[in-house]
Amino acid sequence: MVAKIATKRVRSKLLDLALEFTSSMNARDFDHVYENLITPSSSQFLSTMAWPLLCYERKNIGLLINPELNPNASIPIIESLSLAFQMDLENCRTDLFQGIASASQGYGWTELNLESTMAFTDKQSAILLVDTQDKPLILLFVEQKNGDYLIDFTSWWLFSMNMRASIICEIADQAMKANQKSIAIEYYSIASKLGTNYSRINRLMCDHPAVGSIVTFERKIEIKQEEQFTRIAQEKEKLIRQERTIENAEQMQLDEYEKILQIIESMARVIERNPDAFQNLKEEHIRNHFLVQLNGHYPGNATGETFNYTGKTDILLRKNDVNLFIAECKFWKSQQTVKETVDQILRYSTWNDTKLALLIFNRSKDLTDILEKISYQMKNHSSFYQEINFPSEAGFRYLIKHPTDSRRHLILTILVFEIPE
Repeated sequence: MVAKIATKRVRSKLLDLALEFTSSMNARDFDHVYENLITPSSSQFLSTMAWPLLCYERKNIGLLINPELNPNASIPIIESLSLAFQMDLENCRTDLFQGIASASQGYGWTELNLESTMAFTDKQSAILLVDTQDKPLILLFVEQKNGDYLIDFTSWWLFSMNMRASIICEIADQAMKANQKSIAIEYYSIASKLGTNYSRINRLMCDHPAVGSIVTFERKIEIKQEEQFTRIAQEKEKLIRQERTIENAEQMQLDEYEKILQIIESMARVIERNPDAFQNLKEEHIRNHFLVQLNGHYPGNATGETFNYTGKTDILLRKNDVNLFIAECKFWKSQQTVKETVDQILRYSTWNDTKLALLIFNRSKDLTDILEKISYQMKNHSSFYQEINFPSEAGFRYLIKHPTDSRRHLILTILVFEIPE
């Protein structure tokens, strides 16, 4: 839909605002412009991006992806950047407005020809064209809830090409290369939200039959290209957020896995310190003691001899229909114990079951020799992929390959406990 010609009342409002804007810029009264003449969203965008633009122009993007500006720090990144603007860090605020004011004077926007104006409205947006000594002044406006208009400084800044979506995307890309995903998300989000502004620029400026005639073909192409970056930013932001959701879920499962192993190790210490109470217990009875402790922390979620995939596993802890932990319990007999039990637990594990444990009960002497044999057997097992550092004198941790997908790696922790004869 083509924008309508503005009423005299609206055109008068826009013209008064344009005069106030140019007068304030010429007088270098930037605070008045920032606080009273531009939209709140423009004020926020301006304060957020003034410092990044200065860093970009000085080829010092590294300052922007410093961990001190990370949202996980004490001050969120948007607040940090706004604070840099308010403090006029390295004159980022002054230089920005001075540059805009100088450009305005260069364009001949110091004297407006009030007899030659055009104004159009489109929904809550409006545009004003005023002839000057040189280039026509073009200003975009957004209607506020009280019926007044404020200057859409963000769109005006983008149309000038002094600020571009591609700049913000480049900063975000650099943050990703530095593995600063939180910072990258913030910048991609800022860039993606500019799609509304570019749409307004195209609708009221580039594609408008009257206004578009004074916009150069090259500028129209540049605006279209920059608009593409808002969509690229949106897709990248979405992808990173999805990856982080998966990473957070995996970290939560890993935290649960460590907690479960701590519960088991605590029970094992009880067994080792009370030999008389446990010396005649069989494998399934010892397993039941572990299940009691686990169910104390995960009521009803820990079960024994539970069918999973192609067989029954000794200990299965399932929460919200997700297997958090699968374990097999075995008394040490020989080196074959390790190989046979690893083969067994792999048969019982689906592709999604990535947190496994092997609990070995030892009633023999020479535990050091047994630990050496376990290490040897694991490193020579067909599923072995990598040993992981594990802070335990009687335990090991490995990444092992899933039997049906060698690129799918499972965590296997082996704990060896002394059980009295």
